[in-house]
Amino acid sequence: MLLKRILTKKIVNSYYFKNYTRLIALILLLILMASSLNISYCDDNKVIKKKVILQLRWENQFQFAGYYTALWNGYYSDEGIDVNIKSGFDDDGNVLLAPDEVNKGNADFGVGAVDILFAIDKGEELSIVSTIFQKSAVAYYMLDNTKFNSVYDFKKLHVARRKNDLLDIELKAMLLSEGFSFDTNELLPEKTILTFEDLLEKKYDVIPEYLGKVIYQARKKGYKVKEIKPIDYGIDFYGDSLFTSKQLAENDPDLVEKFRKATIKGWEYALKNPEEISRKIVEHFYSKDKDKRQQYEYNIFQAKEIQKLSLYPIVQTGNINVHRWNQMSLILNKLKLISSPIEVNNYIFDYRTMQEKKNIKIAKYYKDTTILLLIIFIILYILFVTRKNKNLKNEIIYRKSVEEKINLNNERYQLLFNSAFLGITLTDVAGNILSVNKKWIEMTGYSEYELIKSNIFDIIAKDNSKDNNVKFESLKNALVKSIEVERCYIRKDGKKFWGKLFMSSMVDPESKDQVFLGMILDITYKKLEKKAVKRAENRFRKIINDVALEIKDENLNNFFDNEYEIYDKKEKLSFKLENINIELERLFKKELDENKKKEIILLYQARLAAMGEMVANIAHQWRQPLNNLGIILSNLEDSFKYNELDKEEMDSYIKSSKTLIQKMSETIDVFRNFLKPKTIDKEFYVCSTISSVLLMLKNSLEFYNISLVLNCSEFISLTCDKNYFEQALFNLLNNSIDSLSDTNIDLKRIEIKVKEDGENIILTIEDNGVGIEKNCVNKIFEPYFSTKKTDKGTGLGLYIVKNIIEGQMKGEVNLLGYENGAKFSITIPK
Repeated sequence: MLLKRILTKKIVNSYYFKNYTRLIALILLLILMASSLNISYCDDNKVIKKKVILQLRWENQFQFAGYYTALWNGYYSDEGIDVNIKSGFDDDGNVLLAPDEVNKGNADFGVGAVDILFAIDKGEELSIVSTIFQKSAVAYYMLDNTKFNSVYDFKKLHVARRKNDLLDIELKAMLLSEGFSFDTNELLPEKTILTFEDLLEKKYDVIPEYLGKVIYQARKKGYKVKEIKPIDYGIDFYGDSLFTSKQLAENDPDLVEKFRKATIKGWEYALKNPEEISRKIVEHFYSKDKDKRQQYEYNIFQAKEIQKLSLYPIVQTGNINVHRWNQMSLILNKLKLISSPIEVNNYIFDYRTMQEKKNIKIAKYYKDTTILLLIIFIILYILFVTRKNKNLKNEIIYRKSVEEKINLNNERYQLLFNSAFLGITLTDVAGNILSVNKKWIEMTGYSEYELIKSNIFDIIAKDNSKDNNVKFESLKNALVKSIEVERCYIRKDGKKFWGKLFMSSMVDPESKDQVFLGMILDITYKKLEKKAVKRAENRFRKIINDVALEIKDENLNNFFDNEYEIYDKKEKLSFKLENINIELERLFKKELDENKKKEIILLYQARLAAMGEMVANIAHQWRQPLNNLGIILSNLEDSFKYNELDKEEMDSYIKSSKTLIQKMSETIDVFRNFLKPKTIDKEFYVCSTISSVLLMLKNSLEFYNISLVLNCSEFISLTCDKNYFEQALFNLLNNSIDSLSDTNIDLKRIEIKVKEDGENIILTIEDNGVGIEKNCVNKIFEPYFSTKKTDKGTGLGLYIVKNIIEGQMKGEVNLLGYENGAKFSITIPK
């Protein structure tokens, strides 16, 4: 029986719990040991370092735009890295060599070129992460009229060379490749600044430069210069490259890979958007006393040069060719600039290879750990079996004791179950009887066998009480834990009896099915007593009425004739008043229903008015994408016509078209969501919803040159009908736009603020428009009242807002200011 299972299951479970506690303890011990080993392994190999320093090789300019972009656009932050970018000069104007700074631990990453190989040759442990400039940016410049036919002419010319100058390395390589070198005594001081003016003033015949600054200066002054590039003489070196310490690359390859990915992403964005990044560089790094326009133009010039040097977009940004690095090493060694050739492959950061090595190491660790755990488990299991065999005798004794307890509890259960003065039944959801006690057998006249084979509804008289059915459904659906109802039952002999049913829901611990425990108290006698009292009351009333008729007397009637007439008229008047009240109540209900219908129509009319304004906004927002699509189709037609259409160009046209169509689709989605007629209370984010409404009003805001300030946390949420909220907000913002369209002030402004205040959300909308006249303040929420021109307003906007906020959302809307513009406040319960 189910009730017996419920009572005895606890005893059996406690027995098994005691027997298997030791085994569970052993398993947990093994898991803890494995976890501790794993933790210690991870701790030994994981270097947590999220704050990093990047050392540049020169002053702040477009040469390092990719790194700035990755920082400003949050690409480093997205990867969980806090980056500090340091200039290539210290406070005293001394050049900071990036390889030395990384090797000393003053920086985690650096930007270098051929100087990376010099540092490795000196024994510094570095790792090349990514190559940005696929060609060297070093070149040497002279006036256009300077005679120059070969490298040998450098011996005849006055060449400006500085001590420890990174630009001098490729010059020496180029000259030595031709069989001669310069006298080192001719070197200028390290901090000497070289400009195009030095050529004009004949201080030097040749000056070195990086990224073609001399060409830029010459063009500005209307001169032409000759450009000598090392690559033209077989010196094909890489330019700017990103590197780090070998220790960081090996200990935390994930950090290095994240930094590399974010940097590449920054460079790709910078190369695609040179004007935007050049502006930001000028704003961040150039002081006010400098000519920012000139600096901007120079950075744009640099951007074009870097696009050539990086071979963008032909070569993948950051591509590393190990063979070229090895060739650089061989040339440097041949020229006696490094002691021996460098196997550069050992100094290239290869994340995939490092991950494979790491996975092999982890696999070996887990293999060894598994073997160790298996050995430990076998030893512990042997100990466990030995201990279990020793305790087997005690367990047998304990089992017998448990069985005796189960039997004793079963006898107690049967005694309690069958001795109850209430009828007890246990049924499933369909009403099939699972178990009954003796009292219920006695009350119904059926045997236990007959009852368990039957359905409880077979012995219940037809119940016309809807309340009983509702209560039973609530119990069935777990809305309540128990119910109490009165029901009429049919005995086996056909006689009926009344019972008070106390029913509760429970779960069968084995089958997990829902079952119902019912306890029935026989209340037939009380029901009969109640009926007898009712019959006695009716007889008593009849006797009273008969006596009243018998005591009528003619004289008595004449004596009280006037009083009777007054009473009779009063009774008739009372009857008429009662009928009038009933009729008034019916008319009042009808009028209330009609008013509600009118209010719904007003809301719909206001929504249609708002829809008209939105359609105009959507038409404007579609115009530009449609023009762009037309241009794309025209270009596609021309390319196809002149056989210039290839797959890459076709993919580009398709991608651009899809982007434009997606933007048009998003506009339609906003419009469609606004027109949803159903009223559904749902939780939504207030800030996101406000942004959707602002998108619908974007055209009007731009047309009237209105700036909008939104001060709202994106995590503030509200549970109500989103469409109603959008309509109320749309009406208030539209009023502000109309007000500002009638003013001639220079700075037109609307400010929206949203904050939480306990269980409420407070939203304020303030504009600096024409405001509201004082004599109109008390009328603005009335229907069909408007302060606008007749062609602009319907007089329903604020009336609808008040109905939505206070009627539909149980909130409150108030006018806080009206003189220098209008300020409205909306308070809505969360």
